Amino acid sequence: MNYLFIDDNKVQSMILKKALGQFCSAHEIRILNNPMEAIDLIRSRIFLPEMKFSDDWYSYIPIVVSTTVECVETAMECYGSGAAGYMIKPTDYKELTNILRVLIQYWEANLNPVYTSISSC
Repeated sequence: MNYLFIDDNKVQSMILKKALGQFCSAHEIRILNNPMEAIDLIRSRIFLPEMKFSDDWYSYIPIVVSTTVECVETAMECYGSGAAGYMIKPTDYKELTNILRVLIQYWEANLNPVYTSISSC
């Protein structure tokens, strides 16, 4: 599976990379520092070459917003814009690692149409 994380804080990016390295070594993981780089990467199909959807295939990629902002309005805006999840970044490293592990296990087990045998409707 391929995972793409975006964090504009270099220290947070290093922490994220270290945390993910504990349990995601078998996956392709990229961490970018701004959303435009991510959009360009996704649209180029370099990162997700196996995706074979329509021209707007990238709109089906689940996005989980991870932020330090604890605000119901912000969370609702994210969901309203199509986010699949919204999580508050914990300050504790062990807690962050546990949350990331559960998040990735969830996507691997449930919502990966490329690698599962879910038939089309």
